[in-house]
Amino acid sequence: MTDLIFILVSTPNSPLAGHSHKLLVLAPVIEGLLGGWSAMTSAQSAYITDCTSSGSRATIFARFSGVLFVGLALGPILGAWLIRHPVYFLRVGTNDHPLQSVNSVFWVSITCSFVNFLLVSFVIPESLSASRRASNRKGKSRAVETSEDNSNDGEGNAATGILKNLLSPLAVFLPSDIPVAVRVAGEGQVRIRRRKDWGLTLLAIALALNMLASGLFQLKYLYAEHVYDWSAEQLSYYISFQGAVRACYLLFLLPLLLVTFKPVRSAISAAVLAQGKQNGKPVPTISQLFAEMRFDLVVLRCSMIAEFCSHAAVVFAPLPSGDRSSTRWSEFFFVGATSLACAGAGILPAAQSFALSSLHGRGLAEKEAARIRAGSDGAFSDCDAVSEPGKLLGALAVLQAVGSTILGPVLFGLVYSATVASFPRTIFVVAAGLILLSIVLTFFISASGRVVKRRKTTTAQVPAHITPSKMARRWYEEENRGRSRVSKDLRGGAASPFYGATDNTFGVLSHYSGPGQAGPSGSRL
Repeated sequence: MTDLIFILVSTPNSPLAGHSHKLLVLAPVIEGLLGGWSAMTSAQSAYITDCTSSGSRATIFARFSGVLFVGLALGPILGAWLIRHPVYFLRVGTNDHPLQSVNSVFWVSITCSFVNFLLVSFVIPESLSASRRASNRKGKSRAVETSEDNSNDGEGNAATGILKNLLSPLAVFLPSDIPVAVRVAGEGQVRIRRRKDWGLTLLAIALALNMLASGLFQLKYLYAEHVYDWSAEQLSYYISFQGAVRACYLLFLLPLLLVTFKPVRSAISAAVLAQGKQNGKPVPTISQLFAEMRFDLVVLRCSMIAEFCSHAAVVFAPLPSGDRSSTRWSEFFFVGATSLACAGAGILPAAQSFALSSLHGRGLAEKEAARIRAGSDGAFSDCDAVSEPGKLLGALAVLQAVGSTILGPVLFGLVYSATVASFPRTIFVVAAGLILLSIVLTFFISASGRVVKRRKTTTAQVPAHITPSKMARRWYEEENRGRSRVSKDLRGGAASPFYGATDNTFGVLSHYSGPGQAGPSGSRL
């Protein structure tokens, strides 16, 4: 839509050329109302989620992000080539028109978008089966009916309802009550208690701060032009280099690191394996899911630390002086320090992976609580919990769009305009401070989705899986705990010498000689 309107208003002798300033503003408005880039990325992430197994998806998200940055790196190169060598049949106007070749770029962009539309509509298969889509539609209709009933019961003005509808996509980040199985000390039984799950809430705040800091990238180019006096050509080389480095990191280096250090899934039970075969995807156990969530947290923290080090290095980098050698060294240090920020490209894939695993963990907690109440074994559980990853990924896309494209540029634009004359590196100080806050918040997130807190001495959390040997030893200790070895003969010695004995070296019927003889309890058999 945006490319087509640009072609219509930039074509010479076009009746719409006189209203170009109005139409160029209208195009982004229409695109934003339809969802725009955020809706497309959230739908892509939801499709990837449906096609992959539960657990850590940081690797697959990183690879798709790398493919995206490959396109972002090749796009300017292709556009520059088309401007210099425009497509002959796409030329508009006379050859001496200064903007005649620009339309070729947008025509090629429209063609690629149309081909992408055809692929999505007719070639790419559905991610879910027909039965699964039908069940999801039924569940969605029930949820809509419930929400309508709740809205009819509540009273409020129209402004409150509009604000509630605008903020409803972010409701998935609110803290939720989850059941936790705890063993009460002294009672020897398992109880179900509900605790607040703050994992997604803290993750959303940390990610929002990081996305707010990512609004620096536009001001980074102005900083380079102001401090190093770069031209448009030098700046284009810098942008292409940054895109290439980020693409290589996401496509090759980060997946290699994830595959190398990712927790290896152990052998699972036959029941879980059969369930995984039914769904067509491998199914991890609860302990494996939590291990991969801890791994995603480590990846998230390391990526944030790398980005923090990048901004801190720019702050402490030497500024160029009058001579040419110091200017070259300062430029080299700036390019290297900002390239280190490419190592922070794993933040969004790791955050998406952890959020999806946390959403699965909520469903698993409810299923495990139901199994414990029913008295069944919950040692192995599949991760096919009922969840709505589309809402979660859409909420993450909203945070990304608001932070990196709306609030972030406004914040850093105001800071840069106020400090460019005295200390232009203030924008990097602010970005480093925001990322430092997000790093601190990630250390309050636990792999189980709760805020890390000290355990009470009166309860002990039941582990996700107990081996048969440990279970047998626990039952033996419970059976023999506190039992006296003193003979409990109440007959004054008239009974059998084995009456009341608890010595395990004697069998129950080892002294039975035959009919008419006294048994171990002193009775006649």
